[in-house]
Amino acid sequence: MNQTFRFTDDGLWVQTLESHVKIGLAKQLFHKLFPPSRCADPGYTIHDALIHLIHLELPILGNSYQEGDEFGVLEAEKAAIGFVSPATGVVTMLNELPSKLGELYCEPSPDTWLVELKISP
Repeated sequence: MNQTFRFTDDGLWVQTLESHVKIGLAKQLFHKLFPPSRCADPGYTIHDALIHLIHLELPILGNSYQEGDEFGVLEAEKAAIGFVSPATGVVTMLNELPSKLGELYCEPSPDTWLVELKISP
């Protein structure tokens, strides 16, 4: 399996696998949700930030998205941020692993993806 990941400007990680991409949340997304002073505190971790999350809206299974379309929202207690599709394609799978917001992972790995898109030509 290709272990090369790229990161988008809006805070997602993307792994390309033949005709699919797997997408997850990167640390950069959390830095946009929380004040820089809080994120800069050496004792404050991404796992601390996860406590303040209240809602994650993922794209709809089977829906098509164009690259750049908003297809998800992450809400914290005082802020929300949308994220956009990094590729054009159809949502073929949603990962059930992080079923609770506190279980979201921010490091790319084969198990921590949230959305899989089948890439459209």
